[in-house]
Amino acid sequence: MVTQPMQFSLAWGEWLSRWEWSAWCTLTFRDPGYTHEAATRSWLRFASWIRREGSPDLAWFVGHEVGARGRLHLHALLGAVLPYTQRSALWSWWHKKYGRAQILAYHPKLGAAHYVSKYVTKDLAHYDLDLRGLDQCCSAQLSHPLQPGTPNWKRKRGESD
Repeated sequence: MVTQPMQFSLAWGEWLSRWEWSAWCTLTFRDPGYTHEAATRSWLRFASWIRREGSPDLAWFVGHEVGARGRLHLHALLGAVLPYTQRSALWSWWHKKYGRAQILAYHPKLGAAHYVSKYVTKDLAHYDLDLRGLDQCCSAQLSHPLQPGTPNWKRKRGESD
C-alpha cells in the first residue's frame, strides 16, 4: 500500500528529476542546537559563496532533517556548478564554518532527487529551493565538474533534442 507521504515524496522526486543536477550533498552542523532558521541562513551563505566563487547560476534544492540524536543536518541538490567550482573547495568551506560535509556527484539513476525529497514529508518538513540558475545557464554546454561527460543544461530531463 502506498501511503500519502510516500506519494508526496515520489511526486517531489519526480518533479526534481526534471532537471540535470551537478551534485547532491549532506551537510551537518558540528554544534548542536541549530534551529531551522539558523540552518537556512547558513545554507544561504554557502550558496552565495558558491555563486561568488564561479558558479553565478547555481540552482539548488535543500531539505532539513533532524537526525536520531537531535542534530539538524541538510540534504541538498546542486545544479549549474561550473567546472572551476571544485567539490573539495565546497567541502572545505562548509567544514571550516559549520561541520561535516559530504558532496558527491549526482547520478540520476541512483535517485538523488528521491533521496533528498523524502525529507520534505517528515513531521518537521523544512525545505527551500532556487531553480533560477537552471534556466539562466541554459545557453551553454558546460563541462561537468563532478562527474564525466558534458551535460546539456538547456534540456530538462526527459525532453529530447
